[in-house]
Amino acid sequence: MNQSRLLAALPLLTLPLAVNAATTVLYDGSTGFNSPPLTYGLGADGVQWLGYGEVPLPSLSNPVPKASGVGTTSLNTDLGTGNSGYSGYANYGLTSIFPSIQIGLLQSAFPQLDRTEGFSFDFTVAVTSEASNPNRAGFSILVLASDGAGIELGFKAEDGGRIFAQSATFTEAETAAFDISQSTSYSLQIQGDTYTLMAGETTVLTGAVRNYQFDPDASDPPLPFNPYESPNLVFLGDNTDQANAQFTLGQVAINTGVNTGEPTTEEPTEEPTTEEPTTPVLDFENIPQLETALSCADNVSYAQRPDLAAAGVLEGVNSIPLIQIAGWQFEQQAEYGYLSVMLGSDRYAVQPLGLQATTTTEGAGLQPPDTLYFTTSAGVELIAPPAIQAPCALQAALAALQLPKYNVLSNGNLRIELSDSSWILARPSLIASPASEGANSDLLSIGMVENTGIFSLLYTFTEASQMWQQMLLPMPADETAFMSAVTEYDRSSSGRISFSYEAQSYQGMFDVLVSQGEASGSFSIQAMGDVNGDGFEDYQVNFADGVQQLFYGMQ
Repeated sequence: MNQSRLLAALPLLTLPLAVNAATTVLYDGSTGFNSPPLTYGLGADGVQWLGYGEVPLPSLSNPVPKASGVGTTSLNTDLGTGNSGYSGYANYGLTSIFPSIQIGLLQSAFPQLDRTEGFSFDFTVAVTSEASNPNRAGFSILVLASDGAGIELGFKAEDGGRIFAQSATFTEAETAAFDISQSTSYSLQIQGDTYTLMAGETTVLTGAVRNYQFDPDASDPPLPFNPYESPNLVFLGDNTDQANAQFTLGQVAINTGVNTGEPTTEEPTEEPTTEEPTTPVLDFENIPQLETALSCADNVSYAQRPDLAAAGVLEGVNSIPLIQIAGWQFEQQAEYGYLSVMLGSDRYAVQPLGLQATTTTEGAGLQPPDTLYFTTSAGVELIAPPAIQAPCALQAALAALQLPKYNVLSNGNLRIELSDSSWILARPSLIASPASEGANSDLLSIGMVENTGIFSLLYTFTEASQMWQQMLLPMPADETAFMSAVTEYDRSSSGRISFSYEAQSYQGMFDVLVSQGEASGSFSIQAMGDVNGDGFEDYQVNFADGVQQLFYGMQ
């Protein structure tokens, strides 16, 4: 049987209180992490113990969304493709170390899970929906002790609900009927060679721990490591492409030293040491800039155009093992400065707008939905939002509309001034695609893009006899302030946005037009009726500083 399973770039869960035990709370039920380089995860007391991971990665294919609810209490592992894909949380993450890919603990202070001393993994969860093939589950937990032995439990919704233990060869073994849809506090206790799953005071399952027989080369996709040989590993989520689930987490914790024998004297917990930062090869006070002058520099302004090759950063990016495994080779455009890679007939491009020193492990990833980050072995972190791929062609198209100038902001968005009190705000898409036959070069069109339902700007440009098109998508006028005012905010790579505000849910797209009104000192959303005539309610978003922007409701 082909084992299509993944437990890779993920982090961790945990457990309850016990007498004479040391408790580490891994998730307090509310603390989420949503910024690079750690990207998404869960934790407690400011520490990210649980890292989020997903396969396929959310982006560079068309389209692969991230699971909804990442970094919050609830997670939906249906990536929009039925059962395909994996997503969840673990205390391990990829540590891209030569000469081979390795995984390691996110936090070196994670406790040792000693079966002789005994430990428990305590978690509260409600699995509110689940679909899976035989011998698979949409929600699973995996706990491996310090010697690699442990247990994987699957939660299935069929037949009124049940929980089962995976055998060493990944078939259903011990099974118990149980309603998994209700929020329940579980305690998985491992002592010696035996595991026991408790729900409150009720014993649900018990049996022998396993050493799992997993072939990473037979996984789909193949894995460059074996997660089932990773000591002190905990995972919760969907680790198979034959299932999906939606679940809501409460507190997660680990208790060590839960042996019910004679009380032991607990050694004082050693504080995690702070590693000295890697000395970067880059002088951040004097980052070299591209020597090639921007031909439209008088009308297009950039925050910076660093020369990544001269700084040694480009070589570091292309040396990242994850980039090499993907077979990508990023190039920096000499005039505009963006990094690009060809995937099929499409060109993906990002603008290097943030360079800083870091002590984070070498690697690369996506800050959903559209910003890439890279951390090199030399201790350099690069943040790169989507790039405008033909800045001067866009400037020429705007000039034909009597709009000769625009700015590329520090977050990658474009601001095109219309007057002292109004402007166009848009964000480049990650992709430029070959233009359809008959397209006019240097043309800017505004409106609904055919067959997409997306309101955007679309410009066409010619490069080396090839015509390309790239979309410019609407954005909130101030995304940081908007995210602070609303809840459950999610923005897709197509520009669609969903959020909640004052007990009401919204989904749709912003207008590209932004205007400046009088500051009110408070944020509000005002119903405006069906402004664009599509049959859905539209709204005006009023920012505290007086900025106003229409939000078009969509289904």
